[in-house]
Amino acid sequence: MKKIFLLIMICIISTLKLNAQFQMSLDNASNYGGSWVNGNNNGFGFGAWSISTGANTGIFIGNPSTDGMSTTDIGTSAFGLYSTWDGYVTAQRTFDASMKVGDIFTFYWVLNWDANTGAKGFDLRSGATTVFNVNNGGSSTISGSNGDIDTGYGTNTMTVTFERTSSSQYSFSMTKRSDGSTYSTTINSSDAVDRIHIYIGNQNDGAGNRNIYFNGFQITSSSATADLSAYKGFRLLASPASTTASDLLTELWTQGQTTGGNVTNGSSNVWQWDNTAAGRDSSVNWLAITDIGNTTLSGASGILVYDYDDDDFSGSQDNAVTSLSVSGSEKSAPDVVSLNTNADGYSLVGNPFASSISWDQITKSNINATAKVWNPTANDVGSWVDITGTDKIAPFQGFMVQTTAAEAASVTIGTSAKSTGATFYAKQALVNEIKFDLSSGDSFKKSIRLQINDESSNTKDRYDSERFAPMAINYLDAYFAVEDMAFSINSIPSLETQVSIPLHVEFTQSGTVTMNAANFNLPSGYSATLVDHQTGEEMTIDAGFTYQFEHVFANKSIAKSPEDVLKAAKTLGVTTNNRFSVVIGPMTTSVKELSELPNSVKLNQNYPNPFNPSTQISFELPQTMTVKLAVYDVMGREIATLLNGAAKAGVNQVNWNASNVGSGMYYYRLVAGDVSITKKMTLVK
Repeated sequence: MKKIFLLIMICIISTLKLNAQFQMSLDNASNYGGSWVNGNNNGFGFGAWSISTGANTGIFIGNPSTDGMSTTDIGTSAFGLYSTWDGYVTAQRTFDASMKVGDIFTFYWVLNWDANTGAKGFDLRSGATTVFNVNNGGSSTISGSNGDIDTGYGTNTMTVTFERTSSSQYSFSMTKRSDGSTYSTTINSSDAVDRIHIYIGNQNDGAGNRNIYFNGFQITSSSATADLSAYKGFRLLASPASTTASDLLTELWTQGQTTGGNVTNGSSNVWQWDNTAAGRDSSVNWLAITDIGNTTLSGASGILVYDYDDDDFSGSQDNAVTSLSVSGSEKSAPDVVSLNTNADGYSLVGNPFASSISWDQITKSNINATAKVWNPTANDVGSWVDITGTDKIAPFQGFMVQTTAAEAASVTIGTSAKSTGATFYAKQALVNEIKFDLSSGDSFKKSIRLQINDESSNTKDRYDSERFAPMAINYLDAYFAVEDMAFSINSIPSLETQVSIPLHVEFTQSGTVTMNAANFNLPSGYSATLVDHQTGEEMTIDAGFTYQFEHVFANKSIAKSPEDVLKAAKTLGVTTNNRFSVVIGPMTTSVKELSELPNSVKLNQNYPNPFNPSTQISFELPQTMTVKLAVYDVMGREIATLLNGAAKAGVNQVNWNASNVGSGMYYYRLVAGDVSITKKMTLVK
């Protein structure tokens, strides 16, 4: 049977049929610091506010008691809307996901005087279709789509509860402002409500008593759902409820299990990451689980599962949507996760909530500034994506983190990390970076980043992100090859002179590959050039940079089992046969006027320093000269001659590979005319 190999780092979500409810969305006016404007998107689980104001209307954060209304439940800081004459104001909030069966939407609202000659209230909508309306006009009556809700005046807070009870029905209840009793009704509709639309207008009265207030928007659910859709292959899962791996994977085929699986024979298709391993090799750190019935998924733990494309062994691919179900209670927060204590060791962590979390709101100790997720939906084969800054991690998304030092490391995921929306590619452009996007057709895509960061060092640090090899047979991959390491994000400090950074492209197909600069933000006075060593072309990199090249793949891919794919995938992978280099740094004579040539001989500090095993040495000349550049040990013995001959005016660069010498301090000396300059450098192996 044909197998498609993909890895999806999502955490154990699935049609989670839970006894307790999950908090999917939450927002309060207290999150806004007293100011509420169009486009605000605080809280989590909702889209940004879409607000439209007419003449003599507006919105504000205020205290309902100021206008003679109750603050019970709704609080002293609520979302307020006003209309003092004939204009209308509307405020709309979409949900991150349409309501499904078992979802409950609740909120508070309050009003005092009637709407005079206008109207005020709210709609519960599915797109542009109103599923249920609540409205107050020029009398005490508050009416709903199914009839009058309350006919008396009052200032009590009204609590709205709206539940999707079946695929074709909702229940609606609201406490009355007049006496606090509850009105209830049933709504027959198969439309999936996905937003609330609030309005007030044409009040023809400047009195604040005609204002309306809302607060405490919340969606809870008895289920949290992961749509595995047609993307088969590897999936990283972790659960928002404590359960066994067997319960989670009931809907998937599992094999090689002593308990809890479909069959006991065959190789296991469920793994866990060895969070104690000192090595960083993903080909050996995935450990097969053979007893999923007794494997508990607690906290932010995760597992790796291979989802076969032939679920029922019919001999043909099954593309039906797959969902998973578990029972339990949503995990409590904060969730403190102890990580690998080995320097540069990796750990698998998962989003423990049924809502998105923001990477920058996770408390971190001694871990890298970048996390990694596998995005199976990016293209037909999937791709590793780096998560940085304010990037979001989707509900039940699994992610890899790296320890920065050989000491205690942890992440703490509290409810404050909950956020709105999550997408793998919605990344903010950093101030100083080049983001390279590579693609071939619609099926193969990869992004890598080269960043200038004054907090970075010349050696590996927490701002670099190591390359993870794709867990797929066919893929397009790229990385920066620095010494013996491969980086999908290479962060370097500010430069005094230009350096050349090797860029390697791996592609398991033959065809045209397009490379462009999706983000281009370099420090003032910097330039960047892509060098294609195969064709000899040199292209200036700028905001409009695009380069196409032909790639020839000589090896023929063969079908592999899931375990073979894992064994073939390496965390690190560096080759010396790099087709490309990125030359980056302050502008050189190729882009400066001749009047800006150095007026004297200058020898720059090598980069990187310390280094292993190679480093770059640059020097500047006011004119073409005969020079000698050599390396000496601490005894003064010359061990390498790097250049002995003519060198051009401007900046010159030479590379020294120290693979054949031992660790220690070395000196390099430039002799140009009657000028001799010596500097020292350190080799650490």
